[in-house]
Amino acid sequence: MNRKRTPRGAVTVVALASVIALTLSGCVFIHRGQSEHDASKHIKSIPGLASGEVFVSNSYDGFQKVTGTAALITVKPNYTVKDPAALVDYLIRVAWSANQSKPTEDILVTVESSSSFDSVTAAKSAGWSSAYSLPNDPTAVSIDLSELKKRLGDWPGKVPAPSSAVAAAIVSAPSQ
Repeated sequence: MNRKRTPRGAVTVVALASVIALTLSGCVFIHRGQSEHDASKHIKSIPGLASGEVFVSNSYDGFQKVTGTAALITVKPNYTVKDPAALVDYLIRVAWSANQSKPTEDILVTVESSSSFDSVTAAKSAGWSSAYSLPNDPTAVSIDLSELKKRLGDWPGKVPAPSSAVAAAIVSAPSQ
């Protein structure tokens, strides 16, 4: 009796080759970072904020895709930022962990507050040497992608745990 054999060896070879090809192409099975939604939830959990959001935006410059990531917060009225460096550093790390699209532009962080707030000074105090301001927007700071990769590793970065310094970074102003 002549039986037709299923080519199990061929199926195994194809499956193994597919796994190797995916691994070599950079498609890994380990989920890193967090969604834009989860990153926003982390930011909104900081006490003293009126609003907080992480945005990942894609646009085109000619035929080239451009991806930007920003963390934007607004401090509640009558609240002040007690530890600007801890707050901005945390926002930078949360933005770097958003995993929708790999940023091709520097990360942007904006802190709007009723009291004066210098985002660039806060970032530089946290050790971000590439921090620079945008024209006409003193509340915003941008951080160079190469410094982000050097300090935080490959994108998307590890999801940062909020420290006690971040939880205490924004405090209620004393009543008059």
